[in-house]
Amino acid sequence: MTTGYFTPAAKSCAEGLKIELIDGVNLVELWLEGLENAEHEIKQILPSYI
Repeated sequence: MTTGYFTPAAKSCAEGLKIELIDGVNLVELWLEGLENAEHEIKQILPSYI
């Protein structure tokens, strides 16, 4: 995982090891998805939550 990007060599190495690389853009997307899920769960517990 990185907040930046991966070099072609890192991508090639990870592919050979079947490792998923998460770059800065994917990290933010995962973070936002987690926030949306958390908000949805909170609203189910506390319907008056804004």
